[in-house]
Amino acid sequence: MQSSKKIRLKTWAYDPAADPDSQEYSDKLAALAESDERIAEYEHGGDSHWLHLKDGWIEELMETHTIHETTVEECLIALKNIQKE
Repeated sequence: MQSSKKIRLKTWAYDPAADPDSQEYSDKLAALAESDERIAEYEHGGDSHWLHLKDGWIEELMETHTIHETTVEECLIALKNIQKE
């Protein structure tokens, strides 16, 4: 038999400034996404950066169409492994 008791969860607003793992939005990666023919889009996800590759390009080591790294420097290193499919 199931209980009819309702549970109320406490919610709070997420504050990225208080998150020690939070990474700032990168103007450098955003500009690179605009100018690099291999990159379709740059996304910032709070604690990481995403570079979505255009069709026909792949990150060779992970064999993916997306670079997902914690730091800007790691993204720039991963870009060295981009190859045509």
